[in-house]
Amino acid sequence: MNGDGSKQRYVSTFRMHIKQPSASPTSGNGPGTIDSRIADTCPDTVSVNLSARKRLDLPVFIEPLQDCCVDEGNDVTLRGALTGGQPIQVSWLHNGEVARFGKPSFNGRETSFVVRECLPEDAGAYTCLAENSAGKTSCCAAVYVRDFETICGSQSRVSNIQTSPSKSMVPNGRSPQSPKDEQQKTRGSICSSTAGSDKLSPVSSPREVIPKRRANSATGPALRFENPPQHLEVKVGQTAMLTCSFTGSPPVVSCWIRKKDQIVDGPELWSENTDQSSTLVIAEANPQHSGRYTVVVKDRKSSAQHTVALSVIEPPQPPASCPVISLVSPSSLVLSWSGPCYDGGSAVLGYVVEVKNQGRVDPGDWAELTAQCKSTSYKVCSGLLPQQEYCFRVRAYNAVGVSEPGPVSPVVRMEQNDKPQEEETPQAVSCVTIDSSHKVTDHYSLQEKLGMGKFGLVFKLTHKETGRVCAGKFYKGRRAKEREAARKEIELMNFLHHPPTGAVSRSIRPQA
Repeated sequence: MNGDGSKQRYVSTFRMHIKQPSASPTSGNGPGTIDSRIADTCPDTVSVNLSARKRLDLPVFIEPLQDCCVDEGNDVTLRGALTGGQPIQVSWLHNGEVARFGKPSFNGRETSFVVRECLPEDAGAYTCLAENSAGKTSCCAAVYVRDFETICGSQSRVSNIQTSPSKSMVPNGRSPQSPKDEQQKTRGSICSSTAGSDKLSPVSSPREVIPKRRANSATGPALRFENPPQHLEVKVGQTAMLTCSFTGSPPVVSCWIRKKDQIVDGPELWSENTDQSSTLVIAEANPQHSGRYTVVVKDRKSSAQHTVALSVIEPPQPPASCPVISLVSPSSLVLSWSGPCYDGGSAVLGYVVEVKNQGRVDPGDWAELTAQCKSTSYKVCSGLLPQQEYCFRVRAYNAVGVSEPGPVSPVVRMEQNDKPQEEETPQAVSCVTIDSSHKVTDHYSLQEKLGMGKFGLVFKLTHKETGRVCAGKFYKGRRAKEREAARKEIELMNFLHHPPTGAVSRSIRPQA
């Protein structure tokens, strides 16, 4: 306490001076180079200054965007200036979404965004995003678009003010203000839309105001695809072009998606987009490019998508197995094989069968037996000599081409032609009726059982007079439904007159 009763106060002061290290102007390393002598003696100071330099490299708006008011049908330009470490990427948003319209520009310091022939739908909040490696920043501005009804109402009020002499002066000697001036007062910061917009246009009636509309206004066509392709098939190595045409209100943006990922342009595949079509180009198609591709298009009102299936076809793989030889005779045999594991993306149309004679001193090359075999078996009836050795191989083919040859069969030696082969006399075919007056054992000797099915048993039978061996099927005909099923089967067998197919020769129904 002092003598006068007041409290004593103590003040301590100190002075601190931090000297900033200077960059070497002759080092030739450009900005950011620090004197090595200072770096050796003051490492803490160097780190502090480097962090400060990074903070200075952040994008900063030195001239922010200004709120704007524009009449419908006129142009508006949003301008701003920023500084920061280069490179800086600038993008624009409209009401929180990417602005697909307008014309943005950026020269490294000043940025602008121009909207031509504004409509009421162009009003809202515009955001400029600036980003570099150190960070990002943003600046917003509001754009107000006066529609034609508001403009016509303002012009009517101005006309009344100009034609009334008693209202030409206001208190304090100030001149009357137009509605536009009043709005500039209330909004604070308003930029001009186009040259000469500050001057009032001549007085006109609302009928003389012709609204301006862009192609993307509400009267534009709805976004939809025009006869898009459903499937595209190309050969391996060719260029694949998936094109989808559409109609909509420009501007229209589009992208391609495969397996839920957006396709990024590269040297192998890229997209070519316009306001009327989108094309995905694959320079050299291969089987890995086969699949489903989806194109997504969007304008300012709606969006649409379409999926196209791409098939990249190639020649099939060789047959999976070598030909199996059977039924060998002096001049013929039968070949059987397995198809290819992969058909190349296109159905196998047939097979090419080739033969090579191994019995000669000079075996020679492979000779073609047939190029029109449609199944996986083939009977060779010509071109084979008795007592000669042959081997075989098979190729598969589809709409693209012929495969490589499959495995070679083992060498087979044809039989010797001792005597001419006796041709079996075809049996006369007759229509069989059910014999209910005899038993089976009256004409046939019943032998071992050959098989059993759901509706009966099959036994081996021998005819007592001719000795001919045949198979007999015994039905259980206790019910009328079972007897009717047996009768239908006999009727069906009467129509089978093909040599390899068994035919019914006799039907006997014992009496009850």
